[in-house]
Amino acid sequence: MKTEESKMALRQRFEPLRRDHWPAMADMISNTIDDASPAAQSLRTMCGYHFDTGGKRLRAILPLLVAEALGEDPATVRPFGAACEMLHNATLVHDDLQDGDTTRRSCETVWKRFGVPQAINLGDAMFYYAVLLAQDPAFPPERRDRVVHRLLVETLRVIDGQESEFALKGKPQVGLDDYFRMVEGKTSGLFALPMSGAAELCGADTAIVNGLSEAAGHLGVLFQIQDDILDLYGSKGREQRGSDIAEGKRSVLVVYALEKAEAVDRERLRAILDAPRERTSAADIDVVVELFERVGALDFAIDEMLRRRELAKNAPGLASRETLVHLVDELCDVLWAPIKSIVEQRGNGETHEIAARVNTQAPVATDAAFCEAMLPKVSRTFALSIEQLPVELRDTVRTAYLLCRLVDTIEDDAKLQPADRENLFDLFGEVLTDDARSWAGLESAARRHDLGEDAEAELALGSGTVLRVFRALPAAQRRVVRRRILEMQGGMRTYCKRADIAGRLRISDLEDLECYCYFVAGTVGKLLTDLFVLAVPNLDVAKRQVAADCAVSFGLGLQMVNIVKDVAEDLERGVCYLPEILAAGQGIRLEQILEPAHRDKGLEIIARVCERACSHLERAKTYTLAWPSGGVGEQVRLFCAVPLVLALATLAEVQKSGDTLVPGATPKLDRKAVADLLMRVQEAVKDDAALTALLDDVGV
Repeated sequence: MKTEESKMALRQRFEPLRRDHWPAMADMISNTIDDASPAAQSLRTMCGYHFDTGGKRLRAILPLLVAEALGEDPATVRPFGAACEMLHNATLVHDDLQDGDTTRRSCETVWKRFGVPQAINLGDAMFYYAVLLAQDPAFPPERRDRVVHRLLVETLRVIDGQESEFALKGKPQVGLDDYFRMVEGKTSGLFALPMSGAAELCGADTAIVNGLSEAAGHLGVLFQIQDDILDLYGSKGREQRGSDIAEGKRSVLVVYALEKAEAVDRERLRAILDAPRERTSAADIDVVVELFERVGALDFAIDEMLRRRELAKNAPGLASRETLVHLVDELCDVLWAPIKSIVEQRGNGETHEIAARVNTQAPVATDAAFCEAMLPKVSRTFALSIEQLPVELRDTVRTAYLLCRLVDTIEDDAKLQPADRENLFDLFGEVLTDDARSWAGLESAARRHDLGEDAEAELALGSGTVLRVFRALPAAQRRVVRRRILEMQGGMRTYCKRADIAGRLRISDLEDLECYCYFVAGTVGKLLTDLFVLAVPNLDVAKRQVAADCAVSFGLGLQMVNIVKDVAEDLERGVCYLPEILAAGQGIRLEQILEPAHRDKGLEIIARVCERACSHLERAKTYTLAWPSGGVGEQVRLFCAVPLVLALATLAEVQKSGDTLVPGATPKLDRKAVADLLMRVQEAVKDDAALTALLDDVGV
């Protein structure tokens, strides 16, 4: 969908929603002020004045759009929309005062009209009104409590971001990391709250709530960069061009220039930024714009917007709800629309790209050889399985698997500090999203942080080689791989952040375990299915639907078997993927399950996870049988059947032996058993009944 068409489609829904629902939300706001501050007429007057100056009401309508996308009645989240709009406007009242802006939307700002003390008082009260609005008694109590907590957390996040902006003005050395940290607090929070909070109120699952929060984070950065650009190259409804420069703000353009400019230019830029607002002239603004042009600051900002668009569109957890993906896609395009004309004036069009770099050259034979040699080093089992695939799929699946292992290596490396892990995730996302982005930074960071152990370390240091092969894949295959791995990375990143906060990874319950397994393995099931469908275009429509429906279970079943098999080994390295609620139900902690005195209770916990694994493996059988016997379809079927039969046999071993909680006695199949199973699979794969019988027999 073109940007203008997307903008129109969203506006066609946005305007009716605003027309039909904003009056009711405005009444809620008025009633809340009356109930909370019946004697404070000045607060009502000032709040009414501020809201009467206008505004798009984006934060009010965003929750309604999310509810609509989730199939819910938008009216059910009106009070929350009013709360989000109130919070947003509270920040505007304070922002205008802090920035010294005398007009907003061509009207006097609150502090200019009513005075500084009154503006401070109103802004403070508006934060409180937002909480009251979110506590609407019509919301289900448990969801309401979570959303109110989310509102408080996001409010503090916004305040922290604002504080970071103040700190940047006095900081002698400001980097892009500082800028994005500030924006992800100050601006992204006001997108994350209405979107993820609305999903929470609508009863969406955790993956969707987290996915919307992730997408909203990138939308916030898009919005802020747009705002930074329009200050100089467009219009923000303020009284002068370059208002941000006059205020001394460290915009993305400023920070980039401070990093890239020569020393003399940096000093001149700082002098202009630090001068009193009233002394900043139009000539000073021209000097700054000329510097930005020289160092490529605008080009960088535009490239970052395009990158954030892709990250938002590929946020983890949203792929299962096409309506949400479409909503995020439209929001990205609407935020891009004001910048489009600027880009076109520069002669780049909407397909603005970074100039070609050395990393865009075609892969050479040694690149393919590196990937072929690496695969058995990081996974001997997968290296064997891949040989069952048709030749036209092997390079793509091999490359995709190595990229997955790169993400997994970043997640698993216990040596990494949280900030370093975040940086590596960022670097990986950049080079995967943007085919013109150099991978030198990723390889350099991998070397600097001594990323991974043994084979994984070798893979990390050769990540540029894998990316060169990836970028030479057919476009359709490349799109599939990029989309699914970005979703995987986003999910892993979320769980890493949780682990950093808690001190270690904690899985709360079986649903949380499934959510985690979705990101590390369910996404792989989807990735493989998307590639297989491209290779088997004549697959029956009904069978294709079966494969799509069961793809996630194929990945989850295999992953859960690995988890129950490796419990003792994982615990010895300080990690446990078992749900804490199951341990609590047995009256123990997960750290105790290796103790002989608690082994029986530990095995009860294992049994519960095995039950869930069994249910996914049953669907994995259906998935495998969806691929036809004969031709390319049979090769795909064999590729799926091999790891499935080994997982079924391993799970049976876990269930009958009890050794999974004995350190050094990890349940495993001996080589003879593996060879026998592989032979039986190859014989049975041509016939549905024979393959079904084998899978059922092994799973007993």
